[in-house]
Parts: sequence; structure tokens; C-alpha cells
Amino acid sequence: MPYIKSLTINGEAVTWPVIRHDQIADGGHIVFEMSDKPEEWGNALLWKSGERRHIEL
Repeated sequence: MPYIKSLTINGEAVTWPVIRHDQIADGGHIVFEMSDKPEEWGNALLWKSGERRHIEL
């Protein structure tokens, strides 16, 4: 199973596991770096103890 290790949009690192419309509305370059092992990227930010957490962007 593939896991996301990191994400960049137009060469800029994305730290939140969210792609906003304004980041891609005019096109751009999205790069997902993948891994075959579970990664910390994004997991702790949206989920805690199986419950979805609200995040402000």
C-alpha cells in the first residue's frame, strides 16, 4: 500500500494534508513523494484517536 511521504506544490513544501483550490486553480506542479511504509506526514494533523479533528486553514 502506498503512503504519502511529502507533498510539494509549485516547489513549495505542503505541511497540512490539504490542497486548497487557490493553490491549483490556475494550474501548477504537484509532486507527491510516496513510501511503502506508513509516514507521519498528515496523520497526526487530521486524526486523533479515530475521531476527525477540525482544522482552520
